[in-house]
Amino acid sequence: MIVKLNKNQFECLEQSLSEERNIIKLNLQIKKNNRFIIIELDDEVADEIRDWVIEELQKKGFDENYKLTALGKNLEELIDKFYIK
Repeated sequence: MIVKLNKNQFECLEQSLSEERNIIKLNLQIKKNNRFIIIELDDEVADEIRDWVIEELQKKGFDENYKLTALGKNLEELIDKFYIK
């Protein structure tokens, strides 16, 4: 699977992946250019990332009024990017 992320999406993913998820980082082949970051990974890893991002959205993606925060918007975009068809 190939996932194309913009700089903001990649930074959100990179910052959010905690040390306990380092194994995920090791399974990513990352290519950067001036505008986009291309990540090559297998479907199993993509599914694991998507599951993790869904958990993060539930924990950190909403404010006290249950409105989507800026982080929440970025996490929603990542959920879509790592969807396996």
